Amino acid sequence: MLLAFSLWLQQGVIDRSADASTATRVLDLPVAILPPNGTLSHVASVELLALAGAQALLLWLVYRAIAGRACGVPVLVGLGAAFLAMVVVDLGARTSLSNDAYAYIGYAKLASLREAYSPLNAPLSGSFAAVNAIWGVPLVPCIYGPAWLEGMRVLLSHATSLADAYAVLRLTNLALFVAVIASLHGLVRQPVLTALVALNPALHRLFIADVHNDLGGVLLVLVAFLFYRMRWRRVAIVAAALAGLVKLPLLAIGLLIACAEREARRRISVACAVLALGLAAYWAFVGNAYLAALRAVALGHALPGLHSLGARYEVYAALHVLLVCASLGTLAIAVVTGRDWEGGLWSLPTLASRVFPWYALWSLPLAALRPRRLASFLVAIPLVTMLMEHAIVPFGRTGTLTLVLAAFLAACLSSVYRAQTAAGWLRRRGTAEASRNAGNSSTENWSPVVKGPNSA
Repeated sequence: MLLAFSLWLQQGVIDRSADASTATRVLDLPVAILPPNGTLSHVASVELLALAGAQALLLWLVYRAIAGRACGVPVLVGLGAAFLAMVVVDLGARTSLSNDAYAYIGYAKLASLREAYSPLNAPLSGSFAAVNAIWGVPLVPCIYGPAWLEGMRVLLSHATSLADAYAVLRLTNLALFVAVIASLHGLVRQPVLTALVALNPALHRLFIADVHNDLGGVLLVLVAFLFYRMRWRRVAIVAAALAGLVKLPLLAIGLLIACAEREARRRISVACAVLALGLAAYWAFVGNAYLAALRAVALGHALPGLHSLGARYEVYAALHVLLVCASLGTLAIAVVTGRDWEGGLWSLPTLASRVFPWYALWSLPLAALRPRRLASFLVAIPLVTMLMEHAIVPFGRTGTLTLVLAAFLAACLSSVYRAQTAAGWLRRRGTAEASRNAGNSSTENWSPVVKGPNSA
């Protein structure tokens, strides 16, 4: 229950910050948002970071209390009650740190799927016109995948008000979150890890209260892993490709299912099939319209937005480029060697033009390949994602995020260094033993990465 209480306190800090903002009060919204490019006060930032640190500590204590032990009925009832309490906080949240949900609603209320990628210069009708006050007239072109967009159009087709639409989004993401919990439990089969996901305050805030759409795509990647374990290879490939139709970077994350194949030839074939199927689906559904939308958003919004981040923009951009290279290397290692590189875990959230806290979920499929790594990832998520929030300003507009990216890169470099150190030690040991035993030298092969996804 302490985790639910910490989530309630965290939401209270965010609500008070929105109440103190005059720009927030101008908009008549069912769930308030901080103004675009808005920041929290230093006091609110420190409070949220302190609560996030406390949440990480509480998750670690949950792990220590449950790991390796049988969960009896009283424990399961307690965990279930805590989960329900957190859901109540999520559904009652009055303020979000992101305005993305209103873009989702706006795209869903357009006349056609293709119009979302090239919106007409006309406002939405009724209470939905408030979306235009946030995202402009016309709306910013959609850069989300066609499968997700069509799903939103169906789900929100009967929503007659902005409040109804937001409630539907939250309930939908709650259902997806439960499905993620079930899928992850099916993969790792460890109650303690299931509890760390179900009771994770960061996941509750980002994906139920703030309703970011990455949840559905990551769910499809986890389901693809399950299908591969059941040897339904073709269904797994389709599921991984569908993940990319939620958000394009998730098509790359879906390549991790290739780790399940033992032969390099088959791994490369699986990766090519996922990419080909995903890209063909984009072309069939939206054609050139998606590329035009990407270009418009990159030139009209992403690049100007990066420059607005402050004096540390150059450092931020350099770190981002290096981490993108690390993430691509992580995926290449998985496909070519069938191994997952632990050092690349935190590089995967950088596979986009900008880095946002909810992108941290993109690392979940890679983390899930090893239970111990998954535990440390889930414990760290509350503090890491709060540090990634653009509204958090203890070190300036991008100072905090820049420090986070530097830490991500340091983790990659540290992993490489440890690998080389261990390789050198094993080489020397192998040479000495071979000289004693066989009269000649030998070198033991070593890799900094590990097998997945069926490894311990």
